[in-house]
Amino acid sequence: DEIHTLGGRSISIWNASTGALVWDSGDDLERITAADPVYGAMFNASNSNNTRKNRSDDKGPEPEGVTLGTINGRNYAFTALERIGGVLVYDVTNPEAPEYVQWINTRALGSTAGGDLGPEGIIFIPKAESPNQRDLIVVSNEVSGTLSVFEIEVDRTQTDEYSLIKYAFDDTPAIGVYGDTIREGGISGLMYRDGSYRMIADRGPNADAINHPLSNGAITLVFPFPDYAPATWQVRPENGLLTVEDRDFVKRPDGTGVSGLPLPIGQGNTGEVAWADTNATVLNNDAWGLDSEGLIQDNEGNFWVCDEYGTSIWKLNADFQVIQRFTPFPVENEDAPLDSLLGKRRANRGLEGIAYTPNGKIYAIIQSPANNPDVATGNNSRIHRLVELDPATGNMQTYVYVHDPVLGQIRSRDWKLGDLAAVNNHEFLVLEHAERNGWNAKNIYKFSIENATPVSGNNFNGKTLEQLIDPAGLTANGIVPVQKELFLDLLELGWERQHDKPEGLAIVNDSTIAVINDNDFGIASPNADGLITLTGKTTRLYEYHLPVNKHLDYVSPYCQVSLGQDFITCGSLEAVLELGGQGITQAIWSDGNTDVNRLIDSAGTYAVTAVTAFGCTSRDTITIGQSDFPSVDLGGNQPLCPGASLTLDAGVHQTYLWSNGETTQSITVNSPGGYAVSVTNEVGCEGTGFIFINGAQNPVVDLGPNKNLCLGQTLTLDAGNAGATYQWSNGETAQTIAANVAGSYTVTVTSPQGCVGSDAVTLVNAATPNVDLGTDITTCDGQTITLTNGYPGAATLWSTGATSASINVTTSGVYSVRVTLVTGCSDTDTVAINILPNSASTLNGSACAGQFFVYQGTQIPAGATQQFTLVNSLGCDSIVTVIVAENPLPVIALGADTTICSNQTLVLNAGNPGAQYAWSNGTTSQSITVNTENVYVVTVTNAQGCTATDDILVEVETCVGVTEASWASTLEVFPNPTSLWLNLQAQLPQATEVQWELLNAIGQQVLAAQNGVTDQIQESLDVRQLPQGTYILRIKAGQETVTRRIVIQR
Repeated sequence: DEIHTLGGRSISIWNASTGALVWDSGDDLERITAADPVYGAMFNASNSNNTRKNRSDDKGPEPEGVTLGTINGRNYAFTALERIGGVLVYDVTNPEAPEYVQWINTRALGSTAGGDLGPEGIIFIPKAESPNQRDLIVVSNEVSGTLSVFEIEVDRTQTDEYSLIKYAFDDTPAIGVYGDTIREGGISGLMYRDGSYRMIADRGPNADAINHPLSNGAITLVFPFPDYAPATWQVRPENGLLTVEDRDFVKRPDGTGVSGLPLPIGQGNTGEVAWADTNATVLNNDAWGLDSEGLIQDNEGNFWVCDEYGTSIWKLNADFQVIQRFTPFPVENEDAPLDSLLGKRRANRGLEGIAYTPNGKIYAIIQSPANNPDVATGNNSRIHRLVELDPATGNMQTYVYVHDPVLGQIRSRDWKLGDLAAVNNHEFLVLEHAERNGWNAKNIYKFSIENATPVSGNNFNGKTLEQLIDPAGLTANGIVPVQKELFLDLLELGWERQHDKPEGLAIVNDSTIAVINDNDFGIASPNADGLITLTGKTTRLYEYHLPVNKHLDYVSPYCQVSLGQDFITCGSLEAVLELGGQGITQAIWSDGNTDVNRLIDSAGTYAVTAVTAFGCTSRDTITIGQSDFPSVDLGGNQPLCPGASLTLDAGVHQTYLWSNGETTQSITVNSPGGYAVSVTNEVGCEGTGFIFINGAQNPVVDLGPNKNLCLGQTLTLDAGNAGATYQWSNGETAQTIAANVAGSYTVTVTSPQGCVGSDAVTLVNAATPNVDLGTDITTCDGQTITLTNGYPGAATLWSTGATSASINVTTSGVYSVRVTLVTGCSDTDTVAINILPNSASTLNGSACAGQFFVYQGTQIPAGATQQFTLVNSLGCDSIVTVIVAENPLPVIALGADTTICSNQTLVLNAGNPGAQYAWSNGTTSQSITVNTENVYVVTVTNAQGCTATDDILVEVETCVGVTEASWASTLEVFPNPTSLWLNLQAQLPQATEVQWELLNAIGQQVLAAQNGVTDQIQESLDVRQLPQGTYILRIKAGQETVTRRIVIQR
């Protein structure tokens, strides 16, 4: 049987926009915590009890807090679990399918609860905001009252971004026995060449004995093997191991081995005392004592080593024998001076890294800021000296490197620089690391000296270089340090923290670097009493393969590929670039080609990254030009006009030779014939051109004699020579132009052969008539109109055929005249004549009886006739007789006001069949039947549009008994008609309830009141707001009612 339960705790992801559930962890929390090999035994335990529970009353793993963090581009959810404790981690980069990462718990094991209990609050601190530059998780624990801080370890070599291969250097030869067998190690310098690594060890096994009772507090070291000479190793990486190919050691000028013992006083000694054992057997200092730290090889096969004892640079031959030593304390014959300020280094913190650049220079960097002028300065300063040495000239100069600032528990004095490697002539990689009280930093920086300021001297506004302390101090003194940028964080790249001293650094190729640790020969003196114990520390070489964005612009000093000199070919290009004969086995060209030997058929700049069989990478660039044979275009064969010359231009080239012997770019010719030229361009390619010059004639142009120009006239000027090109003095370019302005007109005509002819003509303004017959004329019959041309004596022609200066017109029509002056200029005008006759007319009108017909503003009564004489604007008479017919009014007889019984009806007939009717009750028929008390009004409109109105009061009463109220005779209503007030007075036979109302013509109540119980009526009604018309007043006293007709008029 199975038992199923619901209600377990889980983690959910919701869509913030839609509110939809995206994912839920289900029973993951229970399964993960129950299956844990350490904490599974206390599954479902409560906060303060480590006993496993068999029920879920404590709710098992209970999520209390969650925080999100982004690490290396991936999103993680960190959930604090109360009850069972710890932090559960999911990768939620894909929120629909999160991946479980780990569960970490820091509660104590055993029967008694302890450690961190009851996690509640949780936050993520990203690396950029973290005090130790690491991603952190901080958890507050409610039950234990503790705060947990977790550092998130990142290994980017586990992604596709980086890859890492580790090579072990174990089972090394024994140096000797000192209590235990002590083996080779202590690797402090690294270089790479031709498929192998070359390493060097430091001064040899030694133990700190400052706390030995016989040291008297002096800096004392026990050297169990005082004759040990720093070893050099050539190893090949294969199958996870460093296979030894060669071992040697550093030798004095006489060929014997150097030692690792301290230097003598005056040659770099920093007060260290060397013992052979813990019996305080003092060893002599050694002028050739070497604490070797960095190793490189030059192109002549010599090795160069930097020393942190005496801050010196050693030049060794291929057998590692001293050739020369550059030192701040030159004493021996082989010594050459080095900047004396380097001698102020902290004890055993001299030159730590050394590099060799493709241009043959040596660079060495000091491990810690120098004690210049004192120890306090060295401890607080961030300024390191970088020495440049040119072996070819002996020239030296110094640059400034600034290490990182204080980081948490890491003080400025804790930062150290390790090995140095040259990327090219101006860029370098350097190890920078520090470790103190659990704070750890192991970085590789890339820096450039390209824009850095070389420094010299020891006085910078009263301070030493080291006293400038940091970038601000440098800037204030105009010093630009080398520009550095973080290249790699080794602690995020699989570096094991047991390998606490990254010492050797080498570049393999553009995409590969290597770092090796110093294991201090696997020994230590934990109590600083000279007693040696084995630490078990190992030596590992970490070989990193870098992503594309970290590839180095690496130029190896050991292999130099050559593409030869830049060149240019004439005509088609076909060139072969061969690298195979230079030992190159791989090539990557800038255009993506990977052939070692390749054919080039297009011009351009070709850069190659070439790799030898040993992986040595070098680069070169060649520019190949391709020049076509120069093109010379003298144009097509050309004509030469009489008296003209032509300029023949061969274009822009390097040299010229014409058939007439001239050597300029252009020549001028003035006679027909053939001309040839030979040219060369800037790279010597040759081209030729030829042209033949023919004789030609100038065009003949005739615009004719000068001409008169009448007002408004346009003349056409024609230059002839169809097919030529034209340039007129007014800017036009057609063969003909239209001229309407007096003046001189010139045209230049160019034939298709380029020959030119011209002519000119003058146009003179001539007198021109301006004929004006005036505006069109309208006049009355019997009048005569005279039309005049305005130019007596001029030639005249009227549309009537007349030739006189004026004519008389007596009939309507259109008349025109043309006038011509002696200048030949003429003008025409036209006028329309309209002659109107006199007139008489009759106008019939009508009006309703008693009304008027209006004509020309005059009221004419119905049935009357009236005559009008009108005069128009031209003075012509028009007689109008107006006859107004009288239209009758409708006759309406509704009869006198009447009273009917309440059970009767009354027919009211407005008469006038066929007319239009409008009754006060809204009816539109000729007659209506009524049985209610009211004033009935009708308006009748007949077919002629005449209207009349009549009204009648119909009263309704009960015909059984008395027909009039007993008090009706006492009722007085006045004034009636009225316009303002209506007064009511009556004497009742007895006190009774009185009420009254006033109705309009359609029976609507417009005023009303109740007077209560009274025996008389005294009322004054305000009717000022009522429109004029007929109203019904109805007064009720008890069971009796009296009705009166009221008229309001104004």
